Amino acid sequence: MANKSGNWNFEKLDKLDRPSDEWEEFVSWQKTRILERLQRYNNTDTAKVQLAETGNLTPYQHYKINNVSKFLLKALTQIESGNYGICSNCQKTIPAKRLFLVPGALRCMDCENAK
Repeated sequence: MANKSGNWNFEKLDKLDRPSDEWEEFVSWQKTRILERLQRYNNTDTAKVQLAETGNLTPYQHYKINNVSKFLLKALTQIESGNYGICSNCQKTIPAKRLFLVPGALRCMDCENAK
């Protein structure tokens, strides 16, 4: 269903029953991506370099640590509970392409835009 660069067939993924082997493969791949991002965003070496150079973290680093990381951690919780890809607001399925683009997405676009 995907190659090593993550070229997934989103239409096929969205038509699958969840869970299925292919969906679970996608979720496992997403989990790896989320863990890599968390490690990169919360890298203490990067923070030390920024602190030494500027005396503070960049606004983007603050945003990643304080905002993005929280969503990624919640997405990991959703993966572990078997609810990854289900909107936390309306309980509808979040399209696979949105999850690919925003691995920490917890809401579908309708609910995200309505907030």
